[in-house]
Amino acid sequence: MELSGNNDSIALRLTFGDVSYVTMGDGEYFIERYIVDEYGRSGVRADLFQVAHHASDDATSAFWLDNLSPRIGLISNAMAEAPLEKEIVLNGIRSVDADYFVTDRIFPNTPPW
Repeated sequence: MELSGNNDSIALRLTFGDVSYVTMGDGEYFIERYIVDEYGRSGVRADLFQVAHHASDDATSAFWLDNLSPRIGLISNAMAEAPLEKEIVLNGIRSVDADYFVTDRIFPNTPPW
């Protein structure tokens, strides 16, 4: 598979004791599908995860969230004036009963203002 742009991001799953963390960089939907097909649900399940592509709507699908079964999502956002996160992604995170934290906010699950 030849990748370029966002989809050549490094994806990692790290486990320390009983806690797992998955980071996807900017990988999009088809990378999520590829990883689940390759490693299975148990190979991607994570307590914590980096929400891919700053929570833009080209990643972090319902399929991915269902397989991750996370407790907490971490959203990196260095662009407070034009945040990338989309409500559809935030709703998806909420739908699997996970919380999320955004780097430009003090409290979880809150808008930037």
